[in-house]
Amino acid sequence: MNRTQPGDMTRYLGDRAGFLSLANLPIIFLLGGRNNFLIGLTGLSYGVFNVFHKWVARVATVLAIVSKTLSFMKCIPRLTIIRFTRSRMLSICTKVCLSTLFVKAKY
Repeated sequence: MNRTQPGDMTRYLGDRAGFLSLANLPIIFLLGGRNNFLIGLTGLSYGVFNVFHKWVARVATVLAIVSKTLSFMKCIPRLTIIRFTRSRMLSICTKVCLSTLFVKAKY
């Protein structure tokens, strides 16, 4: 009999969001250039590709935030065991700052 633990779904959703965020990275880099071979193939303008590039990047950022939030929620019951060292806290702060850059650029 397969028994699931209380945090299994949280970990599954967090991992899935992280994988989807990483899967969007090649699309972001492919659409980011001005001299894109897809512009010639599709006949769409650079502005259309730029808008699509920005929206794919926003979706990837939101998925990365969801992934990190869910992985942190998985660790909450064990916070008494995990010792937050300086490097872990610096890593968390860096991820939060980098994942909110698009908000600063937008507003």
